[in-house]
Amino acid sequence: TMSDLSKEKFAKIDLHNKMANIFSDIQGNELYDTGMLKAMITGDIITAEEKYGKPFQFRPYSKLLFSANRFPAISDQSDGFFRRFTIIEWLRVFKGKEKNINLKEELVSDKDELSGIFNLVVNASKMLDERGHFLHEQPVDEVRTKWNEKSEPINTFLDQETAADDSEAAYVSTSMLYAHYQRWCKTNKL
Repeated sequence: TMSDLSKEKFAKIDLHNKMANIFSDIQGNELYDTGMLKAMITGDIITAEEKYGKPFQFRPYSKLLFSANRFPAISDQSDGFFRRFTIIEWLRVFKGKEKNINLKEELVSDKDELSGIFNLVVNASKMLDERGHFLHEQPVDEVRTKWNEKSEPINTFLDQETAADDSEAAYVSTSMLYAHYQRWCKTNKL
């Protein structure tokens, strides 16, 4: 996981000679130390070791792909952290009859479909190699805002939807505030 890569002693070895590190559904635990994660993402030389093995240095080149319903909270609010990420929001949810739990098997079993997918991946890989970077680069402030909304939605809600006011007329009951927060979360798909 993202957290393991930052703090687990032997986790970095998993990136050695790997093209990708894909982890689904990362936890929303707070990341305190982002330095190692930033170094791995940018391909800085890092030190890794296997259990009972001798430490060695290597330059990771794998792309780190994570999915999450709730992002980990982070104390590092620097541009250097957020410019390393691209957030892709899946805007459609497949439910009920729309959901195809056999999609993977269907795509893999159809040789024409599999060949077409492979060709798309090869062409995209060539274009990425020629460009030297991914095409979809988001502004750092946009990534920071989205990340913080997904990791600490209550703070974003309070910043956007409330204002400090000590007058009696401004009093809102807890249940009323919570109902507004729930509507806000639903509207913002949080």
